[in-house]
Amino acid sequence: MSRDSTTEHAMSLARLRELLDAWGGDPTRWPAAERAGAEALCRVEPEAERLRRRALDLDARLLTLPEPEAPAVWLSERILARLDTRPSLWRWLGGWPLLAPVAAMGLAGGIALGVVLSPPLAMDDPEQWLLLAGFEQVDGGSSDGLGWPESMP
Repeated sequence: MSRDSTTEHAMSLARLRELLDAWGGDPTRWPAAERAGAEALCRVEPEAERLRRRALDLDARLLTLPEPEAPAVWLSERILARLDTRPSLWRWLGGWPLLAPVAAMGLAGGIALGVVLSPPLAMDDPEQWLLLAGFEQVDGGSSDGLGWPESMP
């Protein structure tokens, strides 16, 4: 099935509106790939030609406006100077005074996590507690009969 040039370059009014909004009414500013289709649509569709003329009118009005002025030198200098004086994230968060509480919280959290996650000690027997405390002899080796060692290191 062959296509003729009008079908090959078919364009909708919606796409033409996008072209006119982006590039204006002058076809020489339109993208080359879409120019032929847009011009063909303007030739056969009165609404398309009306939109193009309206865009040309807007282009002419925009050309009559004066060039915008560059910002004043003092304003540029003020903006650039302010960029250098913005507080860093370190100063914004509090700096060194914040470090001690954060370190303390980290240490406390580590200890708490160690206590919670450590395996429980099976110390139901009082003799195990005494051995853990460093006592070598539990029974009979002391003069007081309580299992206390004779001499403490």
